[in-house]
Amino acid sequence: MKKFSLIAICLLVAFTSSAFNLSNDRYVPASELPKNGKTLISTYFKDQNILTVEKDWSEYEVILNNGVKIEFDSKGQWKDIDSNHTTLPRDILNLLPKKAIGYINQNYADWQISEIKKERYGYQIELVNAGGDIDLKFNSKGEIVKVDY
Repeated sequence: MKKFSLIAICLLVAFTSSAFNLSNDRYVPASELPKNGKTLISTYFKDQNILTVEKDWSEYEVILNNGVKIEFDSKGQWKDIDSNHTTLPRDILNLLPKKAIGYINQNYADWQISEIKKERYGYQIELVNAGGDIDLKFNSKGEIVKVDY
């Protein structure tokens, strides 16, 4: 019985350590972020500093000192920009197709941008104001697909 317990403990330790290695998350210096990612940050968040850059396989997650979290792919192309309970700068909309920018400016000019995300089908934008939040979904051409209240 003792031998069985010892083997079970060894297997548990081996499995746990290999599971941690599979995640491959590690912090890297900001200089390791691809050029496209650095350009996006310097363009839209020039007054913010990078607190952390976490690399998971070939993707990057950046946290700025104002709490904004940005996810990039291996080439530094943005995937998700989340304000983390603050608001994003209005000019972040320039990352969207012109049709989507026009729709948001025409219909939600008083709303603040909370999150902007690239999806497989297009884009998802979360807007907030004193009355609550709303999710807008656009296709890749910038045409509105769905409005979730």
